[in-house]
Amino acid sequence: MGKSINDIINCKISKVQRVFTNGTFDFWDILTDKCSIGIYNPVTYGKTVDKQEQLDDHNKDRLLNHVIKNVVIKNGQCLIFELDSSEIIHISLREADFKTPEAAEIHFQTGEIMIID
Repeated sequence: MGKSINDIINCKISKVQRVFTNGTFDFWDILTDKCSIGIYNPVTYGKTVDKQEQLDDHNKDRLLNHVIKNVVIKNGQCLIFELDSSEIIHISLREADFKTPEAAEIHFQTGEIMIID
């Protein structure tokens, strides 16, 4: 049986990094103990959806060592990872925010890949 989005629940974040292609920022990569999550669409971070700031090099380390406790998908709007710190990672799923065919992709250590579009 294949992986589902809920398989990232209880993943612990170990690293957050920008990935560059040809010297240009391409996407965020969140590494966990079970998978890596590549995020191509706009991503914000904060206590609530209304109190978000853009994920950047100044705040990315605030995600380290936190565990994804829940995943919420609002079709056509956003994908939300709720953390054990009571903060959230908010990934836009709005059509206008797509730079690539996918909003994000999850590469599980089992070799399975999940595309979020």
